[in-house]
Amino acid sequence: MRQINSPAADTASLNPLLGMETAMPEYRVYFLDRHSRIKRTVEFECSDDERAIGMIEEHMAGTAMELWRGDSRLREFAAKQE
Repeated sequence: MRQINSPAADTASLNPLLGMETAMPEYRVYFLDRHSRIKRTVEFECSDDERAIGMIEEHMAGTAMELWRGDSRLREFAAKQE
């Protein structure tokens, strides 16, 4: 049996073996004004990055925003030009 030196680091890999559910990643959407300043933030959970991006593209297309997971900006979305 493998020795675990860092329980926190190995918890995710052991969860399926222990019958525990893993938490879904948390995402943040920053809605931007015309000067690229944050005017509103929405947090949500999603199973993975591709689905999170797809949700944003489907439901909020044309709005200036940034999608983040933790400290990583995944994508920037431009405002619809009128």
